[in-house]
Amino acid sequence: MKSKIVGFLSLIIILSSCQKAIVNEPSAFTLSELSKSSVVSLNTSPSNAFYDNALGQTPIDIVTKNTVKYKGNDPVFHYVSFDGIVSNNKTHYAADPFIEIPVEHDEYNLKVSVPAANKDNYITINGTKFYLLQFHFHWLSEHTIDGKDGLMEVHFVHQSDAGQLSVIGVLIQGGEKNKNLQKLFTVSPLNFGDLNATVAAFNPLNLLPENRQDYFTYSGSLTTPGGGLTVTPYLTGLKWFVFKAPIYLSNIQYNQYKSVYPEANARPVQMLGARVVYHHMAN
Repeated sequence: MKSKIVGFLSLIIILSSCQKAIVNEPSAFTLSELSKSSVVSLNTSPSNAFYDNALGQTPIDIVTKNTVKYKGNDPVFHYVSFDGIVSNNKTHYAADPFIEIPVEHDEYNLKVSVPAANKDNYITINGTKFYLLQFHFHWLSEHTIDGKDGLMEVHFVHQSDAGQLSVIGVLIQGGEKNKNLQKLFTVSPLNFGDLNATVAAFNPLNLLPENRQDYFTYSGSLTTPGGGLTVTPYLTGLKWFVFKAPIYLSNIQYNQYKSVYPEANARPVQMLGARVVYHHMAN
């Protein structure tokens, strides 16, 4: 199981797979418009400049009492059914620069990719289209909300024509059987290197919570090394949206997933620093 070894001052805290720690990572920006104590109603979503300039790492603990309330329409979802490519995915970790003792290792998870030619699935943010590339799973959850983990978390990764990234996060908690997740778990390759499978006519809207008006947004990073980057392996400036409401799966399904992907793949919680988390609530 992935060791969550986090530097905090001069101490090394060794965590079990069921615990999270906050990485003492300094923040490198200041925006005059932001105030953690502010409780205001904004007419629009945070600007592109906010995401580009409020740099910091993901995941974070979202503390709802410290969020800035706003009103807006982004992101707008344009999801339709598609034939997804289901893979037993491997990510190689050479080092995490925000962990005091980097450990080189591999992690595995279930990933569903959108065929490259498919441009029908996208979200819009501030009028820009971000096309769905893939979605994948983590256990435990990477984000926490008011200190509480999810059993799992699904991330929907999008990219604009200009190369900007946006990720939607949905926590998964224990509850009733989830027939949509079961479609994916049933066809998942059992081992890395097995042939990819196909899930037919799958609509990613089915993995979003019913309440899609209550969510958080902030500027963050990738949570895995990406793009072959060596100087900044955890690319920053991403537009993150995390739903407050979870989706659910049964205990049997959770154990089924862990039987194929037995090692937890959740990056430790990072310091928020001077960043602000915006909270969109239903009118």
